Amino acid sequence: MIGFTRLSLWPPLPLRARGLVPDARRLPFDREDRLYSRDRLGFWHGVRALGLVEGDVVLAPAYHQGAEIEAFVRAGLECRFYETDELLRPQSESLDRLLTEDVKALHVIHYWGFPQDTGAWRSWCDDRSRLLIEDGAQALLSTDHGLPVGARGDLAVFCLYKSFGLPDGAAVACSAPIPEPQRKPTLGVSGLARRIGSALAQRSTIAATLHGSVRAIDSADRPFGAFLPGEFELGEVSDPPAATTRWLIPRVIDAGAADRRREHFAMLQERLEPHMPEAVRVLPGGAVPIAFPVETPSPRSLASELAGQGIDTGFLWPTWHPTLPVDRFAVARRYRERVLALPVHQELTRSDVVRIAEAAGRWLESTRHG
Repeated sequence: MIGFTRLSLWPPLPLRARGLVPDARRLPFDREDRLYSRDRLGFWHGVRALGLVEGDVVLAPAYHQGAEIEAFVRAGLECRFYETDELLRPQSESLDRLLTEDVKALHVIHYWGFPQDTGAWRSWCDDRSRLLIEDGAQALLSTDHGLPVGARGDLAVFCLYKSFGLPDGAAVACSAPIPEPQRKPTLGVSGLARRIGSALAQRSTIAATLHGSVRAIDSADRPFGAFLPGEFELGEVSDPPAATTRWLIPRVIDAGAADRRREHFAMLQERLEPHMPEAVRVLPGGAVPIAFPVETPSPRSLASELAGQGIDTGFLWPTWHPTLPVDRFAVARRYRERVLALPVHQELTRSDVVRIAEAAGRWLESTRHG
């Protein structure tokens, strides 16, 4: 892609990180945390720590990434799926219809960094003596009515590398003790090199050409619903984050990232609002978007167009876990088939965001009116 710098979907390593002095700033939630290499491991350890056993049921959203569902299944649990409304909110009446004695927990996802009303779902769980599992993989910096996402859950899991330029890493907060990872951490050199490469490619056309296209999550020619090798694989459950991740955490976690991502989201919304899913058209005060979703009948064509202009994107999420009866959930299916994520991270400049808005806007408007 000579002539274009490449804008990654997830934040690259900020090159300024080398000069930052570590401080005592904690990860943005209140309870003691455990760090693992991936968020799916946090779910596996968390449900076991909470005392869930084989045959217990978790109420889980039909619109999910899939790896978290695999973690529940590998822990011996059954997932009973629920549909959300068009704003991707669980509905109490629908959940009550699914409630049986073997249901032990409710799993809610804070989609794209937009917080669910966890106060209401905490009350719902308490009234029914169930556990609340908060999926904050995309909501590390988000707050809900003044509290950090995850603060009300019995278990909360966060993906670090989707919010900051880290090689890997997931943080787990749980009301029950979770064991420390037992395996020796890898150095994480390859993951670090990818993040450095993304940073250089964002500022240099030569580096962008060498770095190549990183197509997050999916490829444009992948059949809808098809699995990628290892997509939901749990792997070694005691994998810690890479040594470089631990070293970088206090050097790259930046409280100012929240405001920059909100600003970038607002800039994209100004141009792309007609193409936004209804669930994200209002940005709540505590939401810190992980990406900018656009809805189109042809997300793969848009992804190919933007890749040709040096802009990486991601699909949200075209693959469902094999235990999901997908045809029963129309809202989840529509979001899977029609939504594409654009970059909105804090390492973008204002001119980068304008470039994304103009490129996506031209294509979306041409297809809308063509």
